[in-house]
Amino acid sequence: MKLLAFAMGASFGGVAGGMFAAIQGFISPESFVLVESVMVVSMVVLGGMGNIAGVILGAVLLAFVPEILRWTVEPAQQALFGRMLVEPEVIRMLIFGLALVLVMLFRPAGLLPSAVRKRELTAARPRVRDHAARGERHRQALRRRAGAGGRVLRHRQRARSTA
Repeated sequence: MKLLAFAMGASFGGVAGGMFAAIQGFISPESFVLVESVMVVSMVVLGGMGNIAGVILGAVLLAFVPEILRWTVEPAQQALFGRMLVEPEVIRMLIFGLALVLVMLFRPAGLLPSAVRKRELTAARPRVRDHAARGERHRQALRRRAGAGGRVLRHRQRARSTA
C-alpha cells in the first residue's frame, strides 16, 4: 500500500512538473525557491496530516493570510507611521512560524487530523516504572547471578553501609 501511495504521488508530481514546464516554456532551479517548499509542508502540518480536508483547510488559510496582510498591514502602517516599517512578507513569515509553533504545542495532529493520526498521538504512553519496583527487580537479578548465596548482593549492601 505504501509503494502504491509513493508511486501515485510521484506520478502526480511528474504530471504537474510536465504541465508546469509546458506552460512556462523554460524552467530552472531558480523557479523553485525554499519558501514554496516550506509553504507546502506548512499547509500539511497546519491542516493535519492524513486528512485531505485538513490539508485543504491549511492551504486555504495559508493562501488567504498574505492577501489579508497585504490589504491590512500596509495601509495601517501608512496611517500610523506615515511610511512602511515592516514589509507584509516579513510579517507573513513571522505569523506562519508562530502558527506552526502553536499548532505543534497545542494540536500536534493539525487543525483537522485524521482519525488514525489522532489515535496515534493520543495512544496511551508506556507507564514510567516505579523506582522502587525497578530497584527490587535489579536486586533479584543480582541474586540470580550470584547464585544461592547472594554474594554480590551482600557485598553491595556492605559497601553501601560503610559509605
